[in-house]
Amino acid sequence: MRLTTLIPFATLLLLSFLIQAQQKERVEIGILADQFTSETDLLIEKLQQEIRSVVGEDAELVFPKDLMLESHFNPKESATNYDQLVAKGCDIVLVFGIVDYVVLTQKSDFTIPTIVFGGAPNDFGNQKPQKSKNLALLSDSHTIANDLNSLKSIYDYSSIAVAMEEAFVSNFNVDAVLSEQLSGVTYRVIPFGDVDDIIENIEDEEALYLGGGFLLTDNEIEQLSEELIERKIPSFTSTGVQDVEIGLLASNQSTTTVDQLFRRIALTVEAIINDENPSDLSSNFDSQEQLSVNIETATLLGLQLRFSQLAVTNIIGDVSNLEIEKTYNLREIMLEAIDKNLSLQSSNKNIELVEQDIKTAKSNYLPNISAGATGSYVDPALAEVSNGQNPEISTSGNLTLSQTVYSAAASANIKIQKEVLGAQQETYNADKLDAIFNAANAYFNILLVKSNLQINERNLDVTERNLELAEQRFEAGEAGKSDILRFKSQRAQNTQSLIEASNQLNQTIISLNQLLNYPLDRKINVEDPELGVGLFEQYNYDQVMELLDNPATTKPFISFLVQEAKENAPELKALNYNVNATNLNYALSQRGRFFPTVALQGQYIRNFNRSGAGSEFPVGFPAIPDGYYTAGVSVSIPIFQQNQQNINQQTAQIQLDQLGINYQNLNLSIEQGVNNAVLELTNQIANIELSKVSEEAARESLDLTQESYSQGAVNRVQLIDAQDNYFQAQLANATAVYSYLLSVLQLERTIGMYFLLNTKEENDAFTQKFTDYLQNR
Repeated sequence: MRLTTLIPFATLLLLSFLIQAQQKERVEIGILADQFTSETDLLIEKLQQEIRSVVGEDAELVFPKDLMLESHFNPKESATNYDQLVAKGCDIVLVFGIVDYVVLTQKSDFTIPTIVFGGAPNDFGNQKPQKSKNLALLSDSHTIANDLNSLKSIYDYSSIAVAMEEAFVSNFNVDAVLSEQLSGVTYRVIPFGDVDDIIENIEDEEALYLGGGFLLTDNEIEQLSEELIERKIPSFTSTGVQDVEIGLLASNQSTTTVDQLFRRIALTVEAIINDENPSDLSSNFDSQEQLSVNIETATLLGLQLRFSQLAVTNIIGDVSNLEIEKTYNLREIMLEAIDKNLSLQSSNKNIELVEQDIKTAKSNYLPNISAGATGSYVDPALAEVSNGQNPEISTSGNLTLSQTVYSAAASANIKIQKEVLGAQQETYNADKLDAIFNAANAYFNILLVKSNLQINERNLDVTERNLELAEQRFEAGEAGKSDILRFKSQRAQNTQSLIEASNQLNQTIISLNQLLNYPLDRKINVEDPELGVGLFEQYNYDQVMELLDNPATTKPFISFLVQEAKENAPELKALNYNVNATNLNYALSQRGRFFPTVALQGQYIRNFNRSGAGSEFPVGFPAIPDGYYTAGVSVSIPIFQQNQQNINQQTAQIQLDQLGINYQNLNLSIEQGVNNAVLELTNQIANIELSKVSEEAARESLDLTQESYSQGAVNRVQLIDAQDNYFQAQLANATAVYSYLLSVLQLERTIGMYFLLNTKEENDAFTQKFTDYLQNR
């Protein structure tokens, strides 16, 4: 074909496309409602976006402001509004609201396609209209019966107030349904137009069911919630989860109910535009109910969920916000560990015990004074011939004094016990460093588990969103039910993970309470630390990061830290004290055999009574005085004590050799500890930055994958993989700073000091010391 022929042909083809584009159908959609509010305006805007998204380029959709009419709950005005839309040439009518529902569904036929949503729960099935031409009636599976049963599972009420909008009560036989569903329960219906009608008409009922209230504002819901909590009345609402978030106790509405409704309306609009009969599009869709409970409200009401309910309940709020007795920062935790920890208190008692041993050792140089009394009876025949030395009956008393003047063993023992005291004090210092680190570790464990809990909550939200996408694709015929089942299974697994994370948080709080010697059920919270902010601003933990991140300073800094660790290590100091004590013991065994033990002794004896045979001294025999004393000095030298001296000397030498080996091993362990801690820190430094990049990339990847899945470009396996990747990336990023600070504390434990517990002057001195060390290398 020649070029001159192709040009006119292409021109004609282009013109035909332009003409078709210009002829794209224009569809004007009107909306009827009982009343428009700021809340409904937002929902209508969202609905319009959903309809445009579903219809796409099939038609030009228009939502003129003059085709949005409200009836103000007036039946006549409702009928007039519909006629106005017909007269104005409206193509499709969307109807919301009880009065509009009742008025319009009484019509036998409809001039233009009309989509009416809801009107009454499924319990009122026999009160719903029959099929009519051009009428598409949409309703969900929600029932009052399910709501009341769910409330019953939370709180076993025997009387209940049922609050419903006046328009609903006027147009539906409410008692017919409630009398059947509340058999054996006393109930009273409260018709309301505003929140004051509800509050003022609740009497002594044990619970409240809010069957409606879509037009109540957030402030009115909050006012109602506060009143019910103050009066200890559990509540259940048929409205959305947002009202539970504000403060009502519970609802069966899923977080995706509105999205499901809007998608169903959008698909119905699309079908009508594609010339399907509206009367064939009526449907009752499954709104995927899920029990949502405000756990803070439940706690204030004194209610507790069964463990079996937790797995299938959407928990809203954080009960810990209500019960916190104290919120700690890291420094407060460390100081309380020093003051409260029972293991540390027990270790301190060991110091007191050694101090007692020193007192015992010194007491060897204190005098020993004793008193005694003696009474005796001697055979009269023997007493008679004893010349007055042993009378038949006699009583006497004595006072004995002994005083060690010098003892090599006693003197050495005093010195040895002082060295043992020094070793025990250093052991306590090591225990104190461990107790501080254990408390700090428990602190960061709480933060790690809290992050895990929050991320699991967000992951469950992602699964809910994925399930919603799968349901939308299933409804549109773009995917099978297997995707829905897979994400339902995923939701159950995520819920289980959430429960486990919640229990882990309780376990970590119990652990910290135990370390701080508080009741295990004490409700506490911990501040979330941030580098360079608040408590951590003045301690320059980011300076440690800079030193380790710089290859020029890394090696000298490690060498300096090893030096500091060896100077400060209480374990090495305790070992030195033990070496000194063993040296004293060795010297005693070696030279002690040549040192005498010198002691003074004295005794005073007093005869109180002499009687019977032999009590008189014969003539010519001097009488023994009634009271007399003796005094003396004793000196002893341990020349040979069953070879014990040599054996003790050999034992001491073995102990010294062992201590020397332990000293070398401890030095190596300290060097290893510093190097391992530094290597872990460098890992965490890199992780802080990389985890941020990883999470952002994973989040963007998940968004793109969700969008691709909704369009059928990827399968569920790829979507789940993107979700798992985002979950792991969030965990890594959330825990990066905690892991870094914990690694810093591990390094501080190794070098024997905690910067958070030092004064600014002490930390400045440490920095200057490193500067001097760096310059003198």
